[in-house]
Amino acid sequence: MIRMSARNLLLVALSILAAMALYVSVAYAAATGSVRITGVVVNGTAHPSDFTLQIKNGNSVMSASGDTITFSGLNRGTYTITKTDGPSGYKVVWSGDCSAQGSVTILPGTTKLCTASYVLGSGSTGGDPGRTRPPRLPR
Repeated sequence: MIRMSARNLLLVALSILAAMALYVSVAYAAATGSVRITGVVVNGTAHPSDFTLQIKNGNSVMSASGDTITFSGLNRGTYTITKTDGPSGYKVVWSGDCSAQGSVTILPGTTKLCTASYVLGSGSTGGDPGRTRPPRLPR
């Protein structure tokens, strides 16, 4: 029979609890994924942090703003990212792992990388921020 003082028994119990918490934390991180969005302003004087983005999958909704935004703890599935606030006149053009419509599929243990190009004006075609529509001729 092994004899331990109450102090040593408490230290062993705390060590076991810390190991269990670490295991749960690692298991949770591996069971979820994330998406990192880098904002870029094309034309105009706005800054990427002036815009608020929302990511949604069913009833799961999160919002954030900043130059680079990371949504983490996302369960497997397809999410839609939209601009919900920001200076008027800007349209979002998505690239990277996001589709042109702002959709991204999250898999456990992965981080998807997207770029949100905030384009001033109505000239963007949606898929390529460098292409614009031809100018309208006066009537």
